[in-house]
Amino acid sequence: MRRIHLKPTRLAFIKTYIVVIVLGVAVLITDMISGISTTWKLIFLLCLILLLADVEYRRGIVDYYLEEEQITEVEGFIAKRRKSIMYDKISEITISKGVLGRLFDFGNILLVGTAGMENQIMIKGIRRPQKILKIIEKKVHEKSS
Repeated sequence: MRRIHLKPTRLAFIKTYIVVIVLGVAVLITDMISGISTTWKLIFLLCLILLLADVEYRRGIVDYYLEEEQITEVEGFIAKRRKSIMYDKISEITISKGVLGRLFDFGNILLVGTAGMENQIMIKGIRRPQKILKIIEKKVHEKSS
C-alpha cells in the first residue's frame, strides 16, 4: 500500500462559511437601510477575513497519513507534533457524521489504541470517511492475523 495523505476538507467547516455569508449579508443590508461608517465596514470585513483565515489555519496545521504499518497524525505549523498508532494496536474504530456530513459525505474517524484513550487519533473532517474506514479496517485485520 502506498502512503495515503489525508487533510480535513473545507466542507467540514461549512458552518463557519455559512456564518461568514450570513454576517456579510447582514452588514450589507444594514448598510443599505441605515448606513454604516467606513470604519465599521472595515472592522466587519476584517472579522470575516479572520474567520476564513481560521478555517484555513486549522486545515493547514494537521495532516494524516495511512502508511504500511501505522496511521500517523502530524499537527503543528512551526513546531510539529507527531502521533502514530500501529494497525495491530488499534482496539476501537468509530466513525461519526453529522447532518451536513451525511449530506456532503464527510466525517470523523476515531482510532483508539490498545493503551486506551491516551493513545488515540481523531481523523477530523475527511471526505468519504466510509472508504477510509474500509481501508483502515482491512489493514487492522491483515496486521492482527
